[in-house]
Amino acid sequence: NVIPPLMATRAVFYREIVAGLYTEAAYHVAGALCELPFIIFSSTLFMVIYYFLIGFTASRFGYFFLANLLFTLWSVFIGQTICAFAPNMTIALNVPPLINTLGNVLAGFLILRSAIPPWYIWIYWINPFQYYNSGIITNQMADQVFVCTENEYVQFQLPTNATDCASLNNGDIPYFQYQDAPTPGYCEYCPVTNGNVLLEAYGVGGFSKWINIAALAGFCVFFRVMALIGLIYSKHLDR
Repeated sequence: NVIPPLMATRAVFYREIVAGLYTEAAYHVAGALCELPFIIFSSTLFMVIYYFLIGFTASRFGYFFLANLLFTLWSVFIGQTICAFAPNMTIALNVPPLINTLGNVLAGFLILRSAIPPWYIWIYWINPFQYYNSGIITNQMADQVFVCTENEYVQFQLPTNATDCASLNNGDIPYFQYQDAPTPGYCEYCPVTNGNVLLEAYGVGGFSKWINIAALAGFCVFFRVMALIGLIYSKHLDR
């Protein structure tokens, strides 16, 4: 939503810059400050309703709020950067879908990090979607304990070389606890007893979740700088 109004008023921006009413830096700072109230209000309204409606852990809300706020800021700032460099509205509006598609597909969830081709893995490491998703998922899932209901247990036949189901608990898979199933000769286990199982499956949680926050903050700063450079050096004047 940030692109259409900025592109529509760019001719006014060029005219007023030439007239000496303000500098590119002043316009750049004002563009960020005027977005902050709306971003904070809308993000807070959405996150409070969404987070507690789902039933996430209340004590972990602070991290979720901070990560979402930084990701929203980055979304606005990259939109402003696109406007600063794009020659026209058509090109500006076609860049975000490309970023969203690549960002979501190569974030390590739709395609696991281990399955991303080597020539695309660099996108994974510079991908704000990856740091955002990894951060909030680690925040919610790390060390969470889950209890299966009766119909959620996975059953399998007792191996011929095992004496009973309890003997299968050898510690090789620490999150699975095997027990006798109601059906004679079968064992059962709860497939997810700890949130760390999900983190390991997706290859996230290998480093502190606060590194993801630092990365998102870094992306915000980077695109603020790039937007200023675009305003100063990228001119698209139609005379």
